[in-house]
Amino acid sequence: MPKLLIHKRLLNNIANMARQYLSSNRSYRISEITSAVLAYDAESAIKQDSIIRGMMNYIRSRNFNSLYLNESNDKVLNIPDGFFYSYSFSAINSIISFPNCSYIGEIAFAACHGLYSVDFKACQFIDSDAFMWCFDLTSISFPACKKIMPGAFTGCSLIYDIDFPECESIGINAFSKCLLLKKIIMPKLKSVVYNIFSERPFLQTVSLDNCLFLSDYAFTNCERLSTLYIPACKYIGKFAFQSCQGLSHIELNSCEFIDNFAFQHCTTLSSIMMLSDKVPYIQGENIFTDTPFDLNYSGSIIAKMYVKKSLYSQYIRRMSSVMNDETIVVYD
Repeated sequence: MPKLLIHKRLLNNIANMARQYLSSNRSYRISEITSAVLAYDAESAIKQDSIIRGMMNYIRSRNFNSLYLNESNDKVLNIPDGFFYSYSFSAINSIISFPNCSYIGEIAFAACHGLYSVDFKACQFIDSDAFMWCFDLTSISFPACKKIMPGAFTGCSLIYDIDFPECESIGINAFSKCLLLKKIIMPKLKSVVYNIFSERPFLQTVSLDNCLFLSDYAFTNCERLSTLYIPACKYIGKFAFQSCQGLSHIELNSCEFIDNFAFQHCTTLSSIMMLSDKVPYIQGENIFTDTPFDLNYSGSIIAKMYVKKSLYSQYIRRMSSVMNDETIVVYD
C-alpha cells in the first residue's frame, strides 16, 4: 500500500490533539480519536491510515496500558503497516473486531502477544507478515478476504482451522509453521503454491472446490490427511501428496497432469476415481511408488483406479509403466 508523507507540524498537531483528548484517561477508542482529529483539522483531508499512525506514535511514546478495540471500530477502514507491531494485548481486548476494515498492512499485527481472536468481516486484502508470530492467535474470521500475501500468518501455531470462503490467492509461506492445522476450507482458491501446506501432522480435511493447480510439495508429509476434495484440479505437482499415509480415496474430476512422485509413500491409497473426459498426462514412473498401486507392491490392500469405459484402453496404455493393468477398472 502506498505510504503517505505527512508534514512534521501536522503530526505534532495530531499528537497535541491526542494529548488533550487523553489527558484525563489512559484508555481510548481508536474511532473516537480518529473522529476528534478529523474534526480538529478537517480541511487537511488527511487519509485515515496517516491519522491512526500519528495516534499510534503518540500512544507508543506514552506507553499507554490499555487499548479499547472491542467496540466502535466501524470507522476504521484500514490498518496501516506495522500499526500494532509487537503490541501486548490485555485480556480486555484479546478479541478484536473491525467490521468495515478492508485492508490490513504489512506486519500490522506481527508479534502481538495476548491476541487470541480477530474478526474482519469486510477485509479483502491481508498484506505480507500481517499476523506473523502471533503465538496466541487461535481464531481468525475473514469471510470477505480475497487475497493473502506471503507470510501473513507465519508462526501462528495455535490456529486449527482455515476457512476463507472468498479467498482466491495465497502467497508463499502464508501459513508457515501453523503446525496444528486440522482443516482447510477455501472454495474459491485458484492455486496452492509451493510447499505451503506441507509438514502438517494433524491436517485431516482439505476442501478446495475451484483449485486448478497444486504446486510441488503442496501437502507433503500430511500423514493424517484423509478427506480431500479437489474436483476442479487440473495439475498435480511433484511430491504433492508424498507420505500422506491417511489418504485412502481420491476423486479427480478434471485432472490433466500428474507429476512424478505425486503420491509416493501414500501407503493406504486404494481408490482413485478418474472422472475426467480425458486421460491425464503422466510425468515419470514413480508417481505411485510405495503405494498399493505400485508395480512392485506385495501387501494385502486391493487398489483400484476407476475410469470411464470409453477411456479404458487409453488408461491401460498410459499407466502401464506405473501400475498393474488389473488395478484399472471401468466404473460405468
